[in-house]
Amino acid sequence: MKLLKYIYVICLMAFISCSDEETKTVFKEINEISIAQFSETDEIEALILEQLEIEPVIEQSIDKTEDDLSFVWFLFQKDQTIGKADTISRDRNLSYQISLVPGTYLLKYRVTDNNTKVFAEQEVMLEVQNIYTSGLVVLNEVSNEARIAFINFNLNEQLKDVYLTLNGTAIGTNPKWISQTYYGEFVIACNDDNGGVFCSTDDFRKESSFVDKFFEVPIVLNQNAYFSANPSSFARGTDFIINNNKIHKRKDDGRSTGEFKFYSAFESDLELSGFSVMTRYLTLGYDNNHKGFIHINSNSDNLSVFRSYGDVDWGNYGRIMVHGETNKYTHAGSYMACVFYDEATDKYYATEIESEGYSMFLRNDYEIDATSNIADATHFTNSTRDAFIYYSVGSKLYVIVTTSGEVREVADFGKNIDAIAFEYRDEIRKVYVAISDGPDKGTIVELNGNQNGTVEEETRYENLVGRVVDMLVK
Repeated sequence: MKLLKYIYVICLMAFISCSDEETKTVFKEINEISIAQFSETDEIEALILEQLEIEPVIEQSIDKTEDDLSFVWFLFQKDQTIGKADTISRDRNLSYQISLVPGTYLLKYRVTDNNTKVFAEQEVMLEVQNIYTSGLVVLNEVSNEARIAFINFNLNEQLKDVYLTLNGTAIGTNPKWISQTYYGEFVIACNDDNGGVFCSTDDFRKESSFVDKFFEVPIVLNQNAYFSANPSSFARGTDFIINNNKIHKRKDDGRSTGEFKFYSAFESDLELSGFSVMTRYLTLGYDNNHKGFIHINSNSDNLSVFRSYGDVDWGNYGRIMVHGETNKYTHAGSYMACVFYDEATDKYYATEIESEGYSMFLRNDYEIDATSNIADATHFTNSTRDAFIYYSVGSKLYVIVTTSGEVREVADFGKNIDAIAFEYRDEIRKVYVAISDGPDKGTIVELNGNQNGTVEEETRYENLVGRVVDMLVK
């Protein structure tokens, strides 16, 4: 019996010894991944609509191809380190057009070994900057479709079709004009069923269609203009749309919904022609049928012929306003330079009006020489620095000196002028002229203005726009 016990113990020890040799652990080297930093700093700066390109440097501890690796790029809101993130790419290298709201984001990159599921990450803060802080907004059309181009002169950036790129949809068809509202919007008027759009001045993101800004959509949609009260007036914040020569005021609905839209037109036989002048105490329009200034009472929502305390009966002025634009605002009023037409004498006049308090005063009123082709003028813009009105006839650009009535031809572009705009920037006078290169193609010409009203060409921006309809300096 003892012999059997000894034999059993010896066999068991031999079995254990053999088993240990067969079950020794085999260690296999794991492929470790590392990703180099994307930037020497902790932040990458990018502009809206810029194409962000990143080609990461990836290292593996085992010398092998990247066939077994997978890649993903995540984008988080600032301070959002957990929760849902936007997956913006699954490619090794990032090529991403920035269409984000300006602000700070966290960009994270993850590389995974598909065999072992081992992964590595690299991240960097992404600061998206607004390229639209200042520049020239160009409303243009291609095959009747409205488009927006933008030129940032400080950054030397030119962007075409910015609205379509950011919103994914078109503005509309048959564009008419663009204006900037008191409440940080662009209103773009189109001759179509929706009437155009309201969009943000920050980045052109759509806020609503034109017709959706009305509590009751006008039966006849014929947008003449937008304007708001003098920023220094007691009525500041009050703004209006002139549609079919009738005025619509914007205000909330007085209910808990807080909708802020334009109401039905003021009930009046008077009509507004799209021109306005504002003092600290008054908001005025002009009626080309009545041939006089109209007082817009924004408290009682009515119109009346303006009764002036000044030296002229402005409510019965007797002329047709061809062009009127406020050159500058003062604490008490404003200066306005206008072009009027007198049907009785068949003459045109360059007129300067100063408004103060409840009154308006005639500062200058000069007959414009008939040889100046003023009767055929199609586009106007005022200098906000000097006493000049620029206007175009065909391919030619003219300037009116409103302190003398003198008219001079200052440029001939050889092609039809579609729009003009003026800007005083960094103590430099700028005149922008849009000329036609074909049915759906235009060029923006940047001119330097001189103190005597003459201009000199600085730069041409080609292949950027279609036929230009309107321009606005932001």
